[in-house]
Amino acid sequence: MTDLKPVSLYKVLSETGAKFSEKENNAYTIHDPCSARDQPEIQDAVRALISKAGYTIDEHAHTRDNTNCCGMGGMVFLANADVGAAKTERTIRESSHDLVTYCATCRDIFSGQGKKCVHVLDLLFGKNPAEQAAKVPNSPEIATGNMKALNRWARNLAKEIEHESVLSQWAGNLTEGMKHESK
Repeated sequence: MTDLKPVSLYKVLSETGAKFSEKENNAYTIHDPCSARDQPEIQDAVRALISKAGYTIDEHAHTRDNTNCCGMGGMVFLANADVGAAKTERTIRESSHDLVTYCATCRDIFSGQGKKCVHVLDLLFGKNPAEQAAKVPNSPEIATGNMKALNRWARNLAKEIEHESVLSQWAGNLTEGMKHESK
């Protein structure tokens, strides 16, 4: 088991040919989280997923390895609120469309500052991404909906590949976690 290496969910979704229902052709400005710096495979996989779902991606000057912090990295927003707010505002100012990101913290900080921002999973699996982008941070129905969609995807994938038992167990664990959270 020591030969196992972690793989990004976004890379798995992209490589397995995940299918998404046809969406309207909206453009989003992408925000790469700090944790994705120096992770070109993840960056590319997220962009491929967004494109496959029929959305246009706007790349501003600070993306990929040159991404700006959303203002929460290193808890700067708590340590020095003015510096954190300036970082958040810089990204908001540079974005020409609603934002899409793949970090829940980034999504929450931008939305909390009034910028429409959607998590990539909401964009791909949500019924109305524009509505999700306008929701205030930490809306529990967003996380629950994403978990259900991810569970369905994992169960379908488990039927198609040789690691059916591992993915079925993982999908089952997701379901159990959702039951405990809803209590």
